[in-house]
Amino acid sequence: MRLWRSLLFVPANQKRMLDKVGSLPADGFIFDLEDTVPPAEKANARAMSKETIAKTPGNKSWVRVNSVPSGYLHEDLEAFIGAPGLVTQAQVESIVKRDFRGTFFTLDIVRLRRSFENLPWVRRAEVRRQWPDRVDVLYEEHQPLARWGEDALVNRQGEVFKAAYEPVLPRFSGPEGASREVALQFDTFRRAFAAIGREPVEVHLSPRRAWRVRLDNGLVIDLGRDQGEARMARFLSIYEPTIAPLGRRAGGVDMRYGNGFAVRVPGLAQVKEPGAPATPAVAPKAAKPKA
Repeated sequence: MRLWRSLLFVPANQKRMLDKVGSLPADGFIFDLEDTVPPAEKANARAMSKETIAKTPGNKSWVRVNSVPSGYLHEDLEAFIGAPGLVTQAQVESIVKRDFRGTFFTLDIVRLRRSFENLPWVRRAEVRRQWPDRVDVLYEEHQPLARWGEDALVNRQGEVFKAAYEPVLPRFSGPEGASREVALQFDTFRRAFAAIGREPVEVHLSPRRAWRVRLDNGLVIDLGRDQGEARMARFLSIYEPTIAPLGRRAGGVDMRYGNGFAVRVPGLAQVKEPGAPATPAVAPKAAKPKA
């Protein structure tokens, strides 16, 4: 067990003092964002103290954050530990008021755990008694990966859940129970399309297990259900010389042909040279695409 003999408070807005931290013999440092820092200097103080902590060897740095009433706590926490979670303080307080009943021994920890797991953004929760007078609640939040259908989300484990979420996400769709498979395939698609500087924004798995992908430039690719890797490799090889020059005129690419592909260019059949006689457009006969 380490013995902490001296802890030094360092005003987080004082660059001269921050620069000396590395040469001081204190056992630990507490970077103060609260009383010693005027409101106008708090943002800069966060940035300077964060930089100093990154350069301070050993696990011996703490940050004194502002209080809740100050209005700066949210920004302090976001600066040092990332954006706040999706489970709100109001939701937690509501469960505490409703379900924290009884003594240390009679508290219904099963009911308490279920209450937390019923929150939209909680994936799983644990409740533990800590002798003599403490109860610890640990919960894992869903990390949204994509939208599923019209009103649900998919987390990074491929599990479907329902919660309100406004930021833009890729969109998945497929048969019931296929969300994990789609999430895994999305990761494969994302790595593959990165080679041509594109990203998948929609992934669809049909009931017959055929794949369709829409890229961030609007291009729709039909890969079918068989020979997925080979078809993907063929698409990547022909994209730059054949598809990319068409830009957004290319509406879709069908890779389900045995040794070729078909490109859909909306309106192409109606294009004719000025003064040329109007003739009906006849599509060339092509082999039937495979599954």
